[in-house]
Amino acid sequence: MGGIPGSKIVKFTMGNPNREFTHTIELRNLKEGQIRHNALESARIAANRTLEPLGRANFFLKIIPFPHQVLREHKRITIKGNLIWKVIDPQKCYNELTWDVKDKNYAENILKKTANALIRDICDKMKHTQIIQERQKLNELIGNSLQQKVSNWGINIELFEIQDAYISEKFEKAQFLNVKL
Repeated sequence: MGGIPGSKIVKFTMGNPNREFTHTIELRNLKEGQIRHNALESARIAANRTLEPLGRANFFLKIIPFPHQVLREHKRITIKGNLIWKVIDPQKCYNELTWDVKDKNYAENILKKTANALIRDICDKMKHTQIIQERQKLNELIGNSLQQKVSNWGINIELFEIQDAYISEKFEKAQFLNVKL
């Protein structure tokens, strides 16, 4: 690895660090897991939007993401697929998703991000050959997992289907030459 990649967290402290406050709120993981730096940045932005109406002098927000681990992420396999979905309960969909009124494709973008995260999580646990050979099983697994995730959003997943899956050229050559990446 060529060093630690840059963090997407823009600011680690916000508000008034010099004032004594009567209340403190800490968010902690109850279960072991990974929280990515872009998720921490999203949480920081959301918290700031909520706290900013109080005035910057009336709150202090500090992100403490350490200790941390650097995860090795290489695109070794590319997956292209189709996702067909429909809103079955518009009110529930509107209430469950925090809408960005500037983005007319907000629900679609959230679904894409959720599907991509599920694909990464599921495929991480599989061998590359399994991903390519067991496409139908993978379609069902990802489709069912996605439906579970979005069922409370008033959305129904009609179809998830992998169109194409292939190993990246660099990884394929390294496997052929028996080289460790």
